[in-house]
Amino acid sequence: IPEGPPSPKWAGLLTASHTSGSRSSGGPAIAVMRSAKAPAQMIAQLLPKEAPPDAVWAASVGSGFARPRPSVAERIRARAEGVTRREISLVTGVSIVLAVAWGSLVAVGGVLAGALQSFMVPKVTKEPPSTFRVGRLSDFPEAGVYETHKSKGVWVVRLREGKLVAISTTCTHLGCIPNWLANDNKFKCPCHGSGFYVSGVNFEGPAPRPLERIKIYTEGEFIMVDKSMKFRQELGQWTNAASYLLV
Repeated sequence: IPEGPPSPKWAGLLTASHTSGSRSSGGPAIAVMRSAKAPAQMIAQLLPKEAPPDAVWAASVGSGFARPRPSVAERIRARAEGVTRREISLVTGVSIVLAVAWGSLVAVGGVLAGALQSFMVPKVTKEPPSTFRVGRLSDFPEAGVYETHKSKGVWVVRLREGKLVAISTTCTHLGCIPNWLANDNKFKCPCHGSGFYVSGVNFEGPAPRPLERIKIYTEGEFIMVDKSMKFRQELGQWTNAASYLLV
């Protein structure tokens, strides 16, 4: 489509054609154009052969079949607005992709960090303290086995010979936990059948030695045990004053 106004050579013809068309429905050329909504090619055929291209555009505008061509400024503004919308869409899309990628990276990093920490840092199991109270002397009035602290690995036993001892609940065979059978008056290991007297001395099954005794002492009115210190009968350690309390 040609740029700029029509050639001055044809300005008079176009003006006269448009004016007469307004007064008398336009004469043959304008009438054809308006009735058939002729395109620019039909308008060109109605003009003289030597009419320049800008005359076709001017006739189309004058006859109402074409809108005036936007100015250069308007076209630049429209193009700029289109580019801006595309850029905004592109930036928005890139931002969303980056946000998703960053979130995924953080999640994966958290999983890897947790796995690395689990692999590198040694696991520490929570165990009860080695030293704790088992009660007062009044809590052990008669000879027998008291299982109050069995879950902590200790039987408190009051022996007939006037001693209070703390006996480990770990079998000396393979480390199982024996049961106290009051009717049989013995400790019996359920794993391999080892048996122990109330004193802890082994007498049946594969256990190679007696149950170990644990340090027992008083702290004020309370009786305390310390599992970090153990005494073995076969080594002559049951005579140690820390291995029993006189009652």
